Amino acid sequence: MHRLLEDGIPLWLRTELELSVAGKSREESLGSILPEGWQLSQVESPLPVAIDEQGRMKVQVRAGKWTLRLDAFRLNSFTQFRYAEGSRPVTSSELIAFRARPDFRLAEILGIPSIDVTQTTFPTAWRELPVYSWDTNTAFQLEERMRGMGLQKPEGLRIQRELWLDEDGQGLTFRDRINGAMQQIWRLDAAEHSELGSVRASGQGQLITKNPNNGAVGVEIRNRSLDLEATGRMEKARELSATGWRADADSVNVTLNLPPGWRLLTLFGADYVNGDWLTSWTLLDLFLLLVFALAVYRLCGIPAGVLAFLAFALAYHEPGARVTSGFSF
Repeated sequence: MHRLLEDGIPLWLRTELELSVAGKSREESLGSILPEGWQLSQVESPLPVAIDEQGRMKVQVRAGKWTLRLDAFRLNSFTQFRYAEGSRPVTSSELIAFRARPDFRLAEILGIPSIDVTQTTFPTAWRELPVYSWDTNTAFQLEERMRGMGLQKPEGLRIQRELWLDEDGQGLTFRDRINGAMQQIWRLDAAEHSELGSVRASGQGQLITKNPNNGAVGVEIRNRSLDLEATGRMEKARELSATGWRADADSVNVTLNLPPGWRLLTLFGADYVNGDWLTSWTLLDLFLLLVFALAVYRLCGIPAGVLAFLAFALAYHEPGARVTSGFSF
């Protein structure tokens, strides 16, 4: 049993049933050919076929190999694709391809695994589509992700974040600029340990509210083209949220401004870091450090060599040090 599920209005279910028959001519009751909620549209069969109102199929078979083709439809979208209670499916497992309609909506099949169709006898005309293996004793879902967007997909958020560290190192002040077009986000909540001070969308001040579901502070979004600026405070924490918000982003660029006397040792988790002490070292720098420490050791002994190594390592990048460090995700 091979099937093709075509998205749209109506939904179409194309079925190819391959029969391999031996022995004399006879009538065979194959069981339920259609899942629950589907209406039969047409049957193409080289053998006499009868299908009752419950979708049970009988075939007058004779020796040979035969391919039966059936089309069925339904006008309403299903929540669960399954056979009716008490029915007997033709096979215990089926292969189902899904032909999406991105001009109509974005949808995906959930609850059954996808397979490598090259290892099967699936029809050649449907092999370019995603194919799933379905245990007919269970159910799966067709979940709608987005409707009415055509072929356009929403752009991810782009966040420009600037941080200022307190002189005592106990907190951070932040200012975020968030942009994104064709958004389906209707609320932005600040990340944990963050407190919003002010939020402006397209230059207009926004009311900061608390999310009743999780207690996080944030703002309601009323425009699909997002242009938002937010300022606030962050508590001291061992880990910082990459975006600063409880939402994913396609790109995040962060600039950290340090008070006088501070230096960023290193930062883990970012794709690129510029200005921290650890990544400032190059192979040439390390070579010069070792040569200098070895020369002092040969001239003045081990204590002087160790002291020279530590002093040179700590002071080497200080003349060109900057109080601004940047990193991006």
